[in-house]
Amino acid sequence: MSIWKIRKKYLLAQLTPKLLEIGFEPVGTSTLGSRTTATHVQFERHQENTFDSLTIIFDKYFRPKFQITFLKREALSPHKIVQSGNLVRRKRQLTSWWGIRWFSLSKEKAWRRSVEKARKRLGQVDVFLNSGVAGKNITDMAKYF
Repeated sequence: MSIWKIRKKYLLAQLTPKLLEIGFEPVGTSTLGSRTTATHVQFERHQENTFDSLTIIFDKYFRPKFQITFLKREALSPHKIVQSGNLVRRKRQLTSWWGIRWFSLSKEKAWRRSVEKARKRLGQVDVFLNSGVAGKNITDMAKYF
């Protein structure tokens, strides 16, 4: 098994329990028909009039990096986006790559530390999707578009 697959498996093993705890389920095909591929993994949760979608996007060149994006859509067609955002390192960022930086000396330690930081901030995603209040590591994309 390649080191990339091992890191991806570790990432999902760390993030999936937290996502299950806040009501997300992994999906092979999303409600709108997009399929999970090697470059991203999708999670969804359904509520009364909306559904929430969270996507973990991996680097297309298999570098040890990932992004977390999420949105809330209306359940009825045309599935209008109600809220959308990204999990970022700092408040002023629009998007953020989590993972190993090029200057990291200990690659595995840096990978585990980055995954842990992202896992700890997943609670802010739940608060944002439920109430619209953006925490310090959430970019509310509605402000920019």
